Amino acid sequence: MEAARTPLTLDILRRQRAEHRWCVANDEGDFVLTVFPVETDGDQVHIYCSFVSEDDIDHMVSYRWKVFCTVPENGTRIAVNFRNVTRARGRCWVDSLNHLNDEKLKKNVLGEMGGLYRKHKVVAEYFLYDPENVQSVTDMLKEASRGWMWQELALGRGVEEFRSNAARLCFELLRLGRDWYDAAKMSGDAQIVAMVYALEKCAEQGAEFDGCYGLDRLLEVEEESVARVRALIEERDELERVLMSAAGNLQNANIGERHTLVKQDLVAASLAVLCTMPEFADADDGEEEEDGQDVWEQRVRRVLGAIRRGMLRSALAAHHYIVFQPVPCA
Repeated sequence: MEAARTPLTLDILRRQRAEHRWCVANDEGDFVLTVFPVETDGDQVHIYCSFVSEDDIDHMVSYRWKVFCTVPENGTRIAVNFRNVTRARGRCWVDSLNHLNDEKLKKNVLGEMGGLYRKHKVVAEYFLYDPENVQSVTDMLKEASRGWMWQELALGRGVEEFRSNAARLCFELLRLGRDWYDAAKMSGDAQIVAMVYALEKCAEQGAEFDGCYGLDRLLEVEEESVARVRALIEERDELERVLMSAAGNLQNANIGERHTLVKQDLVAASLAVLCTMPEFADADDGEEEEDGQDVWEQRVRRVLGAIRRGMLRSALAAHHYIVFQPVPCA
């Protein structure tokens, strides 16, 4: 007979986070979160989980919030489609399991997640798609090009599993940041051009992107196309690569006003990782830190101060499509 599992509660989450332990989706876990589908009368969903130290996380999970359930304790919603990739994959870190939409816990997760993604490899739900289905390719592009997913893919340690060269090419171009234009022009590779064009359309149209001419070329991407883009990345040191990826992500914030929430996500996603870079961890923003200011707020002020003083601008000056205006430390 299976042993009873302890219900996961906000109080348990708070105590565990106070001890610097993370909640991970885990088939063998001692805890269970029970949630209820939002749009159907389906059965309740049981998510098994456990608590581990940072070093004991097996994978980070990247996924787009799509399938929603209600958390009974506070009545908020979380997405549960991460379960598509966490089954049988050990101890998988999932953002929502560590905050359940509690504002204080969420702020803690936001402040720490950049460091986690830079330390552990990612399993991305949208890269495990049907490699022979054009609609699956379209869905992958929609999700991989969004702000939070871009952070998790391009600015972290890397992706652990792919099912096609199209997914690999998408990943490498996101790591390249907005230099993908130059990659396309220099390469003369039709597959790279098709992927760049599709990613650009995704950035412009967001959820309304429904594919574009040449997308069928991405069903049979060759390894040589992936290697060409990877070679450009390997020419850079880590700071330059992360800065360019973050700048590419921030550049997407120029999309239409109807995507205001996406803009906020894009900026926060990039800052969350930039804040983990050693160059910013100890940077002096020229202003005294306020009493009660948490680590996340301190780091954001340092990065914004660096932008204001031109530290990032000088690193990116050679790239004509990046324009940083002076930003006050707010």
